[in-house]
Amino acid sequence: MSLVSSWSTKCEYEDVHRNGITDMVLSESGKHLYTAGGDCVVTRWETKNLHTAIADYLGHELPVLCLALSVTEDVLFTGSEDRTIRCWNVATVACLQTYKGHELPVMALALSRCRSTLWSASCDATIREWDVVKGECRRVLSDGHTKRIECLTLSRSGDVLISGGFDGQIVGWKVEVDDSTEETVPPQATGVRLGSTPAYEVAVISIELHSNGHDLYVGYKDGLIRQWEVSKCAKSKCVQDFKGHTRMVTGLRISADSTRLHSVSLDKTFCIWDTGLTDEGQGQCTLLQTCYGHMGQITELVLNNEGRVAYTCAHDRSIREWFAELKMVQIDEKKPQRRASAIKFRKLAVAADLSDGK
Repeated sequence: MSLVSSWSTKCEYEDVHRNGITDMVLSESGKHLYTAGGDCVVTRWETKNLHTAIADYLGHELPVLCLALSVTEDVLFTGSEDRTIRCWNVATVACLQTYKGHELPVMALALSRCRSTLWSASCDATIREWDVVKGECRRVLSDGHTKRIECLTLSRSGDVLISGGFDGQIVGWKVEVDDSTEETVPPQATGVRLGSTPAYEVAVISIELHSNGHDLYVGYKDGLIRQWEVSKCAKSKCVQDFKGHTRMVTGLRISADSTRLHSVSLDKTFCIWDTGLTDEGQGQCTLLQTCYGHMGQITELVLNNEGRVAYTCAHDRSIREWFAELKMVQIDEKKPQRRASAIKFRKLAVAADLSDGK
């Protein structure tokens, strides 16, 4: 007998935002969830009771598209279709600063762990680096992409920023960090582009960088997920393809032990994959299960630090809360096993009002 993970949806929360949920972020402690909506509102929830909102952050004139939360959960950043970025005091709900400069909607944000530097990506095909304290734009990176930039992620060490865009490119940028203070060093006037992956000629929608800094998972507009092996993005190669979604992959999260990749898509499904990573090295990926439940297109996925709780949100105005439980199963000892081997999902709740699901 062996212990494996079994997942189930314990709760579903409806009517979270009037015009659907565009993005979501979970606090480091796992106690609070923040959602962005097409109704121009950002809402803070307590995860132990998602039925009642704690606070609303109001000020954007058009839909809020992306979020970034400080590790200490004292400052929240929001990017909007109105081309602005707002900095909020989480506790008081006060807007501290408004950053302006992008010519088109702000699609993605990335925040340094010391929260001194914020990066924003836009449909104007540029990345802007902001001094959070001064509220000033330090530089504009405009030589990486030729079309809108959809996603950003920062390496755990904080020295590499990775962007993905509608031109099919994944670009790595060098970030200078002062190791003694962990503060981002003000860069030179022009950014340092480390390199890029070969263009797939399909828009990049989502990216997830493994904590090892070498395995990069990329979700594309056509539903494909690709695993890239990168070295500061200077040299890269495609390791394998994950095939299961039929529409664009909007969210990716990898488990702490590297054995599981979680993905969500506009095809309204939530997929769980065995990455093929074992103690012996890289093996073949396997689609373990395709989960259904949302009636609208799923826009984002977050996991808690332990990887035992997941949240998915969608255009159907609902959030689903998923729990992982350990169960005993019989294992054939003659067959080679990975560190974890099975996942089962069970739907327990169905939304009552999903009139705008697509």
